[in-house]
Amino acid sequence: MESYRSIKVYEGTTSIIITGRTRSREFYRVLKLIRHTYNLVVDEETMVSKYDLENYLSESSTSGSPKLLAKGLALLGFTKFLQGYYIFLVTKRTKAAMIRNHSIYKVEDAKLIKLFPEKSTRNETKYKEIFDRMNLSTGFYFSYSYDLTHTLQENICFKINDKPFSLSKIIRVSTVGNFSALEAAELDSRIYYPWKSMYVWNNDQLMNMISLVNDRSWITPIIHGYVGYKSKSYIELGIVGRQFDFVLIARRSRYFAGTRYLKRGVNEEGKVANDVESEQILVERTLNGSITSYVIVRGSIPLFWCQEPNPVIPRPDIICKR
Repeated sequence: MESYRSIKVYEGTTSIIITGRTRSREFYRVLKLIRHTYNLVVDEETMVSKYDLENYLSESSTSGSPKLLAKGLALLGFTKFLQGYYIFLVTKRTKAAMIRNHSIYKVEDAKLIKLFPEKSTRNETKYKEIFDRMNLSTGFYFSYSYDLTHTLQENICFKINDKPFSLSKIIRVSTVGNFSALEAAELDSRIYYPWKSMYVWNNDQLMNMISLVNDRSWITPIIHGYVGYKSKSYIELGIVGRQFDFVLIARRSRYFAGTRYLKRGVNEEGKVANDVESEQILVERTLNGSITSYVIVRGSIPLFWCQEPNPVIPRPDIICKR
């Protein structure tokens, strides 16, 4: 599944129109939203050709040409504070790595586009300003065609089986224990949501739209961590002269994440602090070359413990909770 790029947001007379397309297709996918104060309501989801898109947009506005609100490179979902919803767009990116013909991009900038017609209140503006201060250029990555939330082995299994690798396991787990409404929604949506939720940092934004759209190509998950790339590295693996692309992916879990001294140990839900999955991928640079992946998972010691940060004492005492 390939996510849509070349996202454009238009303001019609009574609606918001979002268009996007994949790199390999000339047809545009169109998502038409009714302008509403509190809810997201999809009026139409269709596909039009490049030549019919202008006519479609003209029919949606009494003035003949809808106002272009924003251009984006990827759609990260919808978010809401107090009044209404915003669309979350990647507006700037840089290419970080390649895995075969799949490109991985680093987010350089993103912004929110208001979807509700009312004027923002003071509290609404305050929350939006807090959200805007979040710097997405510090280690957030995405790909249109490669699932960064899973390892190479898992992605290969998905392609062979043509279904989520851990779907049956998650459905069984959902019948045991107590879950919050959001966690239950995540579990129920796994049939249409094949990404590994613990590594999707825009998960809450995607959950606001996943029940509204039929086409999952609108959804672009982002991970937080690090992606390193070295092209045409000369690496000897017992056979002299073989050239490889070297890719290093470190994906952080969004559960119980935080700075070193403020988050330690494990929480009541069994999530350890600073859980990171590091994957080293080697791709041979030939037509049918080999590809290999080595995965290491690390995290804080899974006990109830913490350390109180102290600028005077370089190594604060370990405090174990009984």
